[in-house]
Amino acid sequence: MTLIHTIYLLRHAESAPDRSLPESNWPLSQQGKVQAEALVPVLKKLGIQRIVSSPYLRARCTVEPFAWKAGLEIAIDTDLRERTLAQGIEEDWMTLIRRAWADLSYSAPGGKSGLDCQRRFATCVDRWLVQCPGETLLICSHGNAIGLYLNLLDQAFGFGQWQAMRNPDLFRLVSQDSLVIWDRRFTFSIL
Repeated sequence: MTLIHTIYLLRHAESAPDRSLPESNWPLSQQGKVQAEALVPVLKKLGIQRIVSSPYLRARCTVEPFAWKAGLEIAIDTDLRERTLAQGIEEDWMTLIRRAWADLSYSAPGGKSGLDCQRRFATCVDRWLVQCPGETLLICSHGNAIGLYLNLLDQAFGFGQWQAMRNPDLFRLVSQDSLVIWDRRFTFSIL
């Protein structure tokens, strides 16, 4: 029997970075809270049956309004966390991320490579596909982690495409017989 899954990858809504907090505790900005509420009718139309989120506050808060209104629980999976680029605060973050996208095997001191993040994210998606046969999944994570996974599916997705991602952003994937395909025809807007 062939199982077909639909997977929606959701990049969290706009966050409010606060260097006095661990990155995992950065909240949504006021605009991000508005965006999370605006996602509810969009997500409601997609037939989502299961929600899985990064443990980071900004990801959880992005899906909470939808989960509450849809009567769905949010499963937390630490493998959906953001990629650690380097240990500590980087002053020239954009140069570091540009280099990391140019060479996915590169890892800064204390950081993880893009390849590490891709493997972790792909293993996580595969695990949820097995746990939820035939279900429509919503997976909420972070721009770098989602972008690296999309790169695994289509190597044309690189630094420029990552930069063009929005907060929030939504991508549809279809999985059949363990083959995951990015449905590029799918478009998304909360305006």
